[in-house]
Amino acid sequence: MNITIEETIKQVKGNIKIDRNLLYKYDNVKELLIFELEKSKKNFNSKVIINKQLTELNEIEISEMTLTELKKKSIEIYKNNHNTNTFKNNNNDITINNEDIKESIKKIVGDKRQKEYLEEHLKVFSKLGNIIEYGTLISENIEQKSRQNYNSWHYYIENIILNKKRFLLEFDVVSRNDGENHYRLHRLIPLNNKNRSPNSSISIKTMGAASERSVSTKNIPQKNSKVNKK
Repeated sequence: MNITIEETIKQVKGNIKIDRNLLYKYDNVKELLIFELEKSKKNFNSKVIINKQLTELNEIEISEMTLTELKKKSIEIYKNNHNTNTFKNNNNDITINNEDIKESIKKIVGDKRQKEYLEEHLKVFSKLGNIIEYGTLISENIEQKSRQNYNSWHYYIENIILNKKRFLLEFDVVSRNDGENHYRLHRLIPLNNKNRSPNSSISIKTMGAASERSVSTKNIPQKNSKVNKK
């Protein structure tokens, strides 16, 4: 008996609707980034430019800040540059709250490759609303760890210019059982580092919950999607 996506996942009003063609498009986020990085190199198109110096970063040494200080600074930068915490992407509301930002910076600091771009990550928070609005949805997963408040994950990409350099930015959105969709994490991959392979800029450690779980497509009808091989 075939089980439909609607029967497999409990989606409530307000959640981002699962697109069957995007479900499990990639085995994990690392694969997603490597593939999308090559596409961005060939066809870079940015709507977001972040080149200005932020006053919030004046006279501070970012590399010497503690995680607690970085969390506070990230929230400060975000709040000083936005007048709302909910943004529209393809008619879906995506929310950003303090806990979402704290979780994001924690994962960034916890990965040595992402931490190399700590200043850039902090600057991203100044335009995070625009990034969410312009982001392109490219893959989706159903929650696999049985966390009670989560039901699905959605992965977006956006090409950005940051400190006059080109980056691929990927961000995760989680749909929750309370009907809200929340930003959870963003990742930066440089496009103009000619001497490094994509793998050298991408670590599995910071890929988030989705990359650590195996992908099961049992009983879910698939079309043009990849199945994780154990």
